[in-house]
Amino acid sequence: MAYPKQEERFVYKGYPCVVLFMPLGYRCGYVGIPEDIKINAEDIDCHCGITYQEDHLYNQDDENTQWIGFDCGHCCDGFDTEAVKKYFADDSEVLTALERMKDFHQIVNSEHEVRTLEYVKDNCMKIVDQIIERISRKIINIDKAAANKFIDWANKYFDFPDVADTRDLIRPCIEFFIENEIFTLSELKAELRRNNISLHEKYFDKLEAEQ
Repeated sequence: MAYPKQEERFVYKGYPCVVLFMPLGYRCGYVGIPEDIKINAEDIDCHCGITYQEDHLYNQDDENTQWIGFDCGHCCDGFDTEAVKKYFADDSEVLTALERMKDFHQIVNSEHEVRTLEYVKDNCMKIVDQIIERISRKIINIDKAAANKFIDWANKYFDFPDVADTRDLIRPCIEFFIENEIFTLSELKAELRRNNISLHEKYFDKLEAEQ
């Protein structure tokens, strides 16, 4: 039985990417994602869509990683017969099958494009960019929701001007509380916890450094 060949592994923006070449003559691309990140793979835009989502990948030993990937073995894809000869030169069964399918491969390749290594790598990077954008959007949405909740609570103490993004008011509001001795920093944090308001630590960093 012939196994895939790892054609390339690389890291893009911190995410491991793997290209496997299959004995039948096509490539598959995969991206490793931290296992605690929830991804709806169905609407990831890549070559013919995501066809693989597992907590393991052939010949990879990354810990705490889930893998999503796509394959280029669809009816719209050609076969890289030269790469088969290169990577499976010592496998007589694969080469025999290749010879037997020669006429079929010629017909398919005359009508459909062979998906190259660079093409698959580009699609892997495209997946990573989408994952990063989704994570960023989720963080922003969480941050905005917390900001709105904080401002609603703080309105008990004074009125805020109308702004497009309530996050712009958080730091001035915290500074107002501290400077006017309404709360100490520790008291303010305790009050926020009691009200289930979770603000990012970035809003407190400068003030904590000055304590």
